[in-house]
Amino acid sequence: MAFHIHGVASGQMEFNDQRLGLYTLGELGTEDGLKVETILLDYKHGILRIMTKLMVFLEHNEEIYWLAKCTYISIFEMDEPEIFKRGASKRAIGMLKECCDLNQAHAYGQFYHMLEKNDLPLIPSQLQPIEGFQSAFQDFLAKHNDLKKRK
Repeated sequence: MAFHIHGVASGQMEFNDQRLGLYTLGELGTEDGLKVETILLDYKHGILRIMTKLMVFLEHNEEIYWLAKCTYISIFEMDEPEIFKRGASKRAIGMLKECCDLNQAHAYGQFYHMLEKNDLPLIPSQLQPIEGFQSAFQDFLAKHNDLKKRK
């Protein structure tokens, strides 16, 4: 493995009690969904931090209401700290994708557990395709590219 999970930090799960009550009574319909947002926070001294925000929402009468949300941060220590400092190589992009996938999987696992524990809708999820990350990866690698900074 080219990295180790150095740590995780899970935010407090928040519930929209007012909307949850109406949802459980069936007064808000059943058009629910899952919003997933993953952000590359920073990279310093070989440590990569990634945050995923998850939210279950309902759409009712063309309005969107959130039911539950949380954030989850994964901290990865790279075995080769220079991997992200040499530009947008195939290897660097692959490593970022793998770390983002793990972060999302961990975040969703915890989120799913809390939804189930609170009798909320269990929304299926899948890992985001690499196309969804391409511009963020390119920007991240350009920002940390020491080769360009030396010119």
